[in-house]
Amino acid sequence: MTTPSRLLIGAAAPAVHGLELVEVVSSQRMPLRAATTAKWSQGPIQYVVRLGRQFTEQRLMAPSAIAVFKEGLWPLLRARKLAALLLRFPADFAFQRSNRDHVLALRRAFHEFPLVLEAPHESWLEDEAQAVLIDHRIAFANSGATARLTNGLGFIRVNDRAAVDQIRRVSRFADRTLVIAQTPELACDLKDEMWSAQPRLDFARAVA
Repeated sequence: MTTPSRLLIGAAAPAVHGLELVEVVSSQRMPLRAATTAKWSQGPIQYVVRLGRQFTEQRLMAPSAIAVFKEGLWPLLRARKLAALLLRFPADFAFQRSNRDHVLALRRAFHEFPLVLEAPHESWLEDEAQAVLIDHRIAFANSGATARLTNGLGFIRVNDRAAVDQIRRVSRFADRTLVIAQTPELACDLKDEMWSAQPRLDFARAVA
């Protein structure tokens, strides 16, 4: 079984006592301000930040907009509090040439950051699609019962406590695993179940 230092469990919600990982949803609508993320970087929490919809769904790739979005990420990256930059796409975003090329354009534009692709369409589970992610060091966001690793970063979005075995499968081989639960309560339950035999202090040291 993995060790606490390789696993962080959190939720898409404001910071909750006992959670060390938070998914930032508001960044899909507008870039984060560096002054805000500089304050966040001083605390113990790590962050999964969603990339703005202007880059993912609208495919607007103006260099000035990219620079503005990056500005809000630098404080977290420098403080080692940016767990991942999440490229989140809708369910109809299939693996095809134009979509593959767009993902790779995002890889080039945001190459400084640890990227995770969340594309629910089943075509991204095919060998060719997974090979593209492996070749370009883009992590794959698992949901449902999938347990795929395309680089050393594991990522899982879960909806219930039945995901414990899935988390163990991914974290066994990943250098680091991020788990985003549907609610803070579920995140706390998963954390307790995963580490029921570990002192709580050991898990807290995961962000050190």
